[in-house]
Amino acid sequence: MSTVVKRVALWLAVSSQTQIGEDKLSLEDQEAAARAWCVANGYEVVAVYKMPGHSRCESDTISLMEDFAKEEIWAYHDLRQAWKDHSFDVLVAYSHSRFGLSSTRIAGWSRTPSYRAQKPT
Repeated sequence: MSTVVKRVALWLAVSSQTQIGEDKLSLEDQEAAARAWCVANGYEVVAVYKMPGHSRCESDTISLMEDFAKEEIWAYHDLRQAWKDHSFDVLVAYSHSRFGLSSTRIAGWSRTPSYRAQKPT
């Protein structure tokens, strides 16, 4: 029996600069938890996307991406391209809220059958 290793993209995000502090779940803490989950489940991390200290509450993804581009933040753009290229099988985030506060954005991404967001447990 062959085992297929799923390719994982990690999504790490904090919505404000204060969440980067030592008493919050930092990008590094999220990455460590996600990597540990991947190892425990036999997944290979192939990409890491980071959103450092920016709110993701905009329901219009295109406007959100344009706003972030103005600030030289390319995580959403890079993730979108990797998604289109089928560069990963699973998107792992510490929590769905790390991906965005808009259920519209989350639902749109998670509807694609071959790519369902999964949370480390």
